[in-house]
Amino acid sequence: LRRKGYDFIVVQGETTIEQILESISKKAAALGVKEAEEIASGQADPKEKLTWFLDAFLLKQKLVIIFDNFEENQDEKAGDFKGEKGERLKKFLWFFRESLQHHDTLLLFSTRYTLPGFDSPEMTLNIPEFIAIEFRKMLLNSRALKKLDGKSAKNLIEDIGGNPRALELLESIANKKYRVREFNWDQLKASTPEL
Repeated sequence: LRRKGYDFIVVQGETTIEQILESISKKAAALGVKEAEEIASGQADPKEKLTWFLDAFLLKQKLVIIFDNFEENQDEKAGDFKGEKGERLKKFLWFFRESLQHHDTLLLFSTRYTLPGFDSPEMTLNIPEFIAIEFRKMLLNSRALKKLDGKSAKNLIEDIGGNPRALELLESIANKKYRVREFNWDQLKASTPEL
């Protein structure tokens, strides 16, 4: 998509309508859209704000708005949006989806659960866990975890499976805890019992 001229906005984890609008406004302002930040922080209704961003920015660009780890906004058992705040978010995202039909801007959600309103077969792509070789490549591109010896790397892959988010969290912990010191998977695993 980048080679096709798309730009990206990333919204990570648990979010709100206001945070989504703020992320859009920051990208719009960075690309020279006047009034973007004022509109986002103004008193208008969220749908009115989104409509302004659609007209002034989103429908004039090739953008992908990525909602990464969106399952943090969903009920684990039902998969639906969480609580009263989630109901507002669902209606907002449905309106957003409808507004983008037949335009170049895309919404992309990564989530472990089915997402109501975005669950038709033409909208959904199930991506399996990384296979061992993909996981190892990600491991080699890390700063701290690539220092693990071969046995530790093998054990980590067996224990964690192909979950890239778990690897990101472990990388963050290893960077903070060990920095340049040597460590193995058993030491790292012992320091993260809840994982």
